[in-house]
Amino acid sequence: MLSIILEGQPVSVNQLYRGRRFLTTDGKRTKLLNAVSARKQYRGAPLEGPVCVELQVYFKSKASSDIDNVCKAALDSLTGILWKDDRQIQELHAYKLQDKLRPRIELTLSQL
Repeated sequence: MLSIILEGQPVSVNQLYRGRRFLTTDGKRTKLLNAVSARKQYRGAPLEGPVCVELQVYFKSKASSDIDNVCKAALDSLTGILWKDDRQIQELHAYKLQDKLRPRIELTLSQL
């Protein structure tokens, strides 16, 4: 089992693209920050085979983004670092939580 934390306000996939076909400048920055953070916490090779991912998404407020869009953005930014392809994710559990002082995403990954 592997755990990593992505600090900062969780960003939805809608915020990364803003109705465009390509990532916005902010979207590219967010994706890069997530990738760098994950790489600092996990230096191994991307896992192969089926995996299970649990996401605990901590927002500043309960009225924040849709959790499914946040999960998509986070998982996309970790492809190639924690797993080779996001099609490997066979099981996904996501929880929407609140932490006004420390918004973040806590990800736990295990091989099936």
